[in-house]
Amino acid sequence: MFATSGVGGSGLYPPDRGRWVGTFGGNILCTRDGTQVTLRKVTWRASVPPERLEVFVRTVKPTEGRRHADTHTPIGSALGSPPEFDEPYVTSKVGGSFTRRVSGVEITRRCGTRNVERAGFRELLFTLHTDSGGARVNGASIIYTADDQDYVLPLTWEMVACGREIDRSTCPR
Repeated sequence: MFATSGVGGSGLYPPDRGRWVGTFGGNILCTRDGTQVTLRKVTWRASVPPERLEVFVRTVKPTEGRRHADTHTPIGSALGSPPEFDEPYVTSKVGGSFTRRVSGVEITRRCGTRNVERAGFRELLFTLHTDSGGARVNGASIIYTADDQDYVLPLTWEMVACGREIDRSTCPR
């Protein structure tokens, strides 16, 4: 199994002072050969923990991506939280369906599909709830089963919600 986020990170600046929420994605879940993979759980580690972290699986069906490409593309990072993204500071909408129940989600989509919006996709999202201090999640792991064996897929993507506890080299403004 793969998650297409790669290595690196992304960050969000707070919309204003006080508590806020940011969602990080881009983790398109797929398999090398179409073998069925069943998600078990997701763990994460943080050097500056968020007040709360929620994990979602977002599903975009092929027909949704064709009709609504502006709201049904993978999320890099976005202000707000699933499923509505209706916080007062949110400037764009995100489509698809969302579930907090990771355990039991099945992945069969082959990696390498050129246009994921048209093909449909499942995306792993991390929603960080924080205050003006911010948060830094240094990585995560997906625990899954394939062919009756358990595996761990490390995600080396760092997610930063900027705030006073995050160094200025990461969040320079």
